[in-house]
Amino acid sequence: MQIEQLQYIVSISRYNSISESAKNLHISQSALSQSISKLEEELGLKIFYRSRLGTFQTTEGKQIITLATEVLEKIKCIIDKAEEYKNPDSHELKIGLVSGLYLPFLSTIISLLRSDFPKLTITLIEKGSIEIIDAILDEELDIGILALYENTLRKKENIHFEILYEENMYVFVNEKSPLTSFSYLTPQQLLNQSFVMFNGEYMNWFFKKFTNYYGDVEVLFTSSNSETIMDAVRKGLAITIETKMELINNPYIKSKELIPIPLREHIFEKNHLGIVTLKENSTSVERKSFIKLLKSKFKDMVKN
Repeated sequence: MQIEQLQYIVSISRYNSISESAKNLHISQSALSQSISKLEEELGLKIFYRSRLGTFQTTEGKQIITLATEVLEKIKCIIDKAEEYKNPDSHELKIGLVSGLYLPFLSTIISLLRSDFPKLTITLIEKGSIEIIDAILDEELDIGILALYENTLRKKENIHFEILYEENMYVFVNEKSPLTSFSYLTPQQLLNQSFVMFNGEYMNWFFKKFTNYYGDVEVLFTSSNSETIMDAVRKGLAITIETKMELINNPYIKSKELIPIPLREHIFEKNHLGIVTLKENSTSVERKSFIKLLKSKFKDMVKN
């Protein structure tokens, strides 16, 4: 049995035609037929039966072709991985990280990646989610970690998206706020409150839709510095709305100086934090390893 014979039977099953398969494989029909006959003789069973309508799989042949497809996929993985390791030169992995996002386990992932790939140079670049998408399309970044919502999902034609985490919204209030008596909050309960808001692409989009739908609110200030915002909330000067990711990042929550309360509203579809890569690019072994480690850390975080 040869690899080429596995490729032949998979091709014939796709076209249901020896002539079309021979044309696609760039060999003669007689050579293809002889090769299939030899394989059938070696296996002791018929893989195909022939009729006026074409060449079709037998019951046994379907199972053989399924296994052949899996073997060919494994062989491709071996070849791809070997190609990655052929080049001893150092590689660079450029990762776009949405502004304002802090992942406490990111440094651990980078350390693990560097231990597997000592010559790998890793660059982290903070941008807005749409800027990251554009940089991926221009091949200025290899991977993007960003907010997946209506503005970024519009550019999905050449982009591959993977969900990491569902981004539910929370209201953050001072420990002495009367709002702490509620197990969840609705937008109507917040309209008489003073807000401080993070000045970033995704939160600006969210807050604009929020006020357009529910009405204007008083905004004390906006800032691209999340520590400044949380400090104002901690001092009881205002409240803020932030994503669920803030729950794992904020030290004031652990000290109970800030209280997060789920926000219940009905105008927003589910939004997510996710990974984006370029569809056409062959994924390097370093990129695959980074994504695998990142997904594993998020999976552990969700469990906890």
